[in-house]
Amino acid sequence: MQNELQTALFQAFDTLNLQRVKTFSVPPVTLCGPGSVSSCGQQAQTRGLKHLFVMADSFFASGRDDRRADAQPGC
Repeated sequence: MQNELQTALFQAFDTLNLQRVKTFSVPPVTLCGPGSVSSCGQQAQTRGLKHLFVMADSFFASGRDDRRADAQPGC
């Protein structure tokens, strides 16, 4: 009985959350390297986005020279 109640509650909350989601892009767009933060606005505008999630690591936050990031594969 308790297991069935938990399942019903989970499904109810999941349905409520689903109604809030408008769009979700998979895979995400990843910008990496010098100039990536300054190009976020243009990238968002091209895709018609109004909200962005920007994540930076400690290397970026430290303000160090980011030329090494350019040399890494995938960036």
